[in-house]
Amino acid sequence: MDEGSCLFARAYGDPTDVGRQIGAQLRQPIRDLLALLDLPDCFACDAHRERLSCMLGNLDRLAPHLIAEMEGVAEGAGLPCQTIFMLNCLVELTVLGCSVLGFADAAGGPLIAKTNDLAADQTPQYAVTVLDVPGRAQFLHLTWPGTVWGGPGVNEHGVGFGGASVSTGEWNGAGLPSNMVTRLVLEGAHDVDEALEILLETEFACHPFNLVLGDEDRLIGVERSVYKMATREPEHGAVWATNHFLTPDLSDLVACSPADLEESRARWDKLGRLAGESEHTVEGARGILRDHSDPAPICRHGEGEASITTSASVIVRPRARVVWVATGSPCEEELRPFQLQLSVRSEGGHVGLGA
Repeated sequence: MDEGSCLFARAYGDPTDVGRQIGAQLRQPIRDLLALLDLPDCFACDAHRERLSCMLGNLDRLAPHLIAEMEGVAEGAGLPCQTIFMLNCLVELTVLGCSVLGFADAAGGPLIAKTNDLAADQTPQYAVTVLDVPGRAQFLHLTWPGTVWGGPGVNEHGVGFGGASVSTGEWNGAGLPSNMVTRLVLEGAHDVDEALEILLETEFACHPFNLVLGDEDRLIGVERSVYKMATREPEHGAVWATNHFLTPDLSDLVACSPADLEESRARWDKLGRLAGESEHTVEGARGILRDHSDPAPICRHGEGEASITTSASVIVRPRARVVWVATGSPCEEELRPFQLQLSVRSEGGHVGLGA
């Protein structure tokens, strides 16, 4: 299960079987994460139970296979289903920064790089998982143990993404937990166009996001609020995002503090400058993820009042079906490659990890 410093698990079968295998392989990390988050005790009031019931009803209507997978996770980990449901609906129950960059013109196909930034006391142990359910796309991604979310990753068709959350204060009581929307992309999209269709048509409750989305040949920025979506094309071969929207129809929806908005804008400016100064390669992306220059460092170590820390970093090369992962600070940890074991070909033959 543990490959180097990063947890790893793979599963094959129907949704319940997949969940059961993941739960068994990640049994202790799931329990550790629940202890870190004080679950289920922190969601014990009637309002929490009502909201969880709403989310489960929406899942049963829109994506019942994810309920079956969560039930399997609970069985495999030896935990109550209700606790695993709470973990997977964490954002929606609490009703509450990351950075993401993509190179569209990289040799060997588009590249996507991102950080996961959280408060230091919220940092979990991440897991790389490979899920293979017959009739759905096999995919590889980084996520929290015990969740059925779609974290940064890539599927067998060469569709990959990285993302950053945005606060708008919107709520759609008929929608899914938003972290599961990208899961539907990973298991269902054959290319960027199909991914955009899934992102546009899937209703979710809250917790909007920015994505850098790519396939074997194309890269695009996606801004998705609860009710609206817009796209941004690369500029000079790159597209990037932080924790606010830029397109006219969505930018006014952002509902964070002036300080948080200023910080997000500063990181956005920094990513744009670094994209222009760096080689559009894996090594260039690594260098950006490790940036400590002021203002607005990309690799964060609790600077400022928010005490936000970079807890993981990821680089995705969709054409090669490979994801490089470092858990912890990217300036201190080496990015390690994980690749879907598929026969991946291009005009030049087999595609390797690339440079």
